[in-house]
Amino acid sequence: MQAKGMGSSGSAIGEEAVGLVPLSYRSHQDALHSLQAALDTSEGIGLLHGPEGSGKTTTARRLEEMMPSDCAIAFIDGTRIKSDEMMTEMLQQFGYDTDLETDYELESMIKMFATQQAVSNQAPILVVDNVDRMHSSALRALNNFAELKIQDRFAMRVILTGRDGLDKLVASEGMPGVKIRIAASYALRPLTIKEALIYLQARFKASGVIDADAVFPVDVSRRIYEQSG
Repeated sequence: MQAKGMGSSGSAIGEEAVGLVPLSYRSHQDALHSLQAALDTSEGIGLLHGPEGSGKTTTARRLEEMMPSDCAIAFIDGTRIKSDEMMTEMLQQFGYDTDLETDYELESMIKMFATQQAVSNQAPILVVDNVDRMHSSALRALNNFAELKIQDRFAMRVILTGRDGLDKLVASEGMPGVKIRIAASYALRPLTIKEALIYLQARFKASGVIDADAVFPVDVSRRIYEQSG
């Protein structure tokens, strides 16, 4: 989990605070195990969902870092992205500088790359963050990649993150290729009281407060936890 501030402006913890304070908590670790297991199945698609700010992007980035160095991975922010933009980014991250322009050319190039990799048992991984905010054309392209097979095996592994309700999106009639391949669907849970205490104190220490435990003692942290959920 990472946060850029507390309150509407972040001023409550000082303007000099470090921009991001990482916190590896239980639900984050469980999500990593679930998604990693999904990638190892024959279906090869995992979903990660939760409310805004719950740590989906951080978790997906950590999963990306855990993959073998020789594994081809493309990490795409799906926010308002269209099919041609998504596929161009995918090719660039897969190591291709291309001047292809049409969706057909881009999709054909990606499919060729994916099938070549899959034949050597190194099916590439596509991580789409904020998939629920994608343009409909990108969702269609995503479904096409999910349906791609070579030698009776799926040619691309996929991780999708989105807000609560992601299950309903991928279960829609417009994404049949994704729907049939879901091996795991994990909903990030809130911090525990103990984790919340650790996070609040870490956030203050990052801004230079030495006695953070005095600012956020257990009883205060418990009240904040009860009010915020």
